[in-house]
Amino acid sequence: MSSKIKILTLFICLLATVQSEAQVFTHPVEYLNFLGAQSTKVSEDMWDYTRTISKGKGARKIESRRKDLLNQLSVSMKAVRGRPSFNKQEYLKVAYINYYQTNINLLNEDYAKLMNMEDIAEKSYDAMEQYIMIQEKANSKLNESADSLNANIHKYALQNKINLTDDQTKTSKRLKRASAAFDYYQPIYLIMFKAMVQENNFLAAYNANKATEAEQAKGALLTYSTEGLNAVAAKPPYNGDAKLKAACARLLTFYKTESETLFGQMLAQKTKDANFQKLNAAFSKKKKNELTQEEITEFNTAVNELNQSGNQLNSQLDKGNKERAKEMNGWNEAVEDFLKKHAA
Repeated sequence: MSSKIKILTLFICLLATVQSEAQVFTHPVEYLNFLGAQSTKVSEDMWDYTRTISKGKGARKIESRRKDLLNQLSVSMKAVRGRPSFNKQEYLKVAYINYYQTNINLLNEDYAKLMNMEDIAEKSYDAMEQYIMIQEKANSKLNESADSLNANIHKYALQNKINLTDDQTKTSKRLKRASAAFDYYQPIYLIMFKAMVQENNFLAAYNANKATEAEQAKGALLTYSTEGLNAVAAKPPYNGDAKLKAACARLLTFYKTESETLFGQMLAQKTKDANFQKLNAAFSKKKKNELTQEEITEFNTAVNELNQSGNQLNSQLDKGNKERAKEMNGWNEAVEDFLKKHAA
């Protein structure tokens, strides 16, 4: 009985030795390739996820991707933890683990917070400003983590006389390139968004018959669109590309004209409608035989004037809606083109 135990124990020890040896890397490139295999896909997916969020596609719409990324990161981290470093050079292993952990923290904290803020951010300039600030901080953390990992990869390559390929460091370079492009895009977006919020505020107040609030939003739209045009004009083109700032300027010019003309006409029509309702109420209280010719003429004139101004306003509204759609589409196309060209 005891001999069998000894044989079994010996077999287990031998098996453990074979497994341990199988996990040891015999060449520095072999270890670097292993680490790269664990990180390349997840780094690419993480980069694509953060870029999509920064483009304003909405964190909620791609929530499944966030969960998939968390799973990918956990699997990759477990694989790296489970293998010994080449020649006991632990710093590279630690750098990869720190990189994965930073990404996990960003997904669990920063990007989860962005998802919860989306609805509020779409309605408030201050909330959108905070939303973008969180984005910028998250991107900064991601860049710092990628830079740290990249520095340790280069250190390892130098220490072990390895010539690195672009594939081994391209994610870090792409993050830097995208980050620079978004640093230019997001302030321009906020300039546009600040005016757009006031347009939305005016329309909401107008439809709710809140004349004072509508007047305030009209004035704010004029102020922010005018200030925005000056701010955009002062921005230099991005690497010689001026299409984004030009599209923003066209949209702001529409907002400025809208606040100066169309919104004034809309408010004036509201006043005419209210005055006519008073006249109509007084007119309707009297019997036909009690009405004077002067009262009938006044009423008919008011009806004609109201219909005429209403038709003119409807024509202007139709023209304004088409112009808004044109400039907003131009802005969206310019954003898509800019990010494809400079952040892809």
